[in-house]
Amino acid sequence: FRAGRKDEATPHLLDGAAAAIRGGAPHEAEQALGTALPYLIPGAKSRGAVLLTEALQEQARWEDSLCVLEAHADSLIGDDAAYARVLRVLATVKLDRVSNAERAEAIEELCQTAKHAPHVDLRIRAIAAATSLSAGERDEYLAHRLYNVAADIPAESLEPEALVRLQGSKAVLAYEMGDLRASRRH
Repeated sequence: FRAGRKDEATPHLLDGAAAAIRGGAPHEAEQALGTALPYLIPGAKSRGAVLLTEALQEQARWEDSLCVLEAHADSLIGDDAAYARVLRVLATVKLDRVSNAERAEAIEELCQTAKHAPHVDLRIRAIAAATSLSAGERDEYLAHRLYNVAADIPAESLEPEALVRLQGSKAVLAYEMGDLRASRRH
């Protein structure tokens, strides 16, 4: 960016930020994205805003993540906009700003995204968020319903991170259903 070659640097910035988040270094991703975000072109800004939100949520900075989503709401496009909705629901519920009825609506919205999103990665992220929100409910019926949605997500040829996220969700949901054998299998 400093050398005036931001078009060449942008893909490396976004890939590096995603790798940093996956590698357990969300603070580093936050620093890089927070500095560069105002200078990115629209498509890259959309992806950068979602990655920054994800980095903040990895640090349990739910309020900050909502601020980023709000500040860049007009920049979000395509799959990034759909993933931003998943991140927004997760942060709102984690901040405990919802009633039980709103929590149920949030889980339903995530469930619908997990069923119908066009991309498998978004479906997996939605079921993982729904699993996280439902884990404390101790609702066997809900866990079974979410488990069935997760089971319908194709697992072949997934990247390792996505496969771990999907199998982890299935394990938690199987546990919530009382099926310890299936939980251990996942």
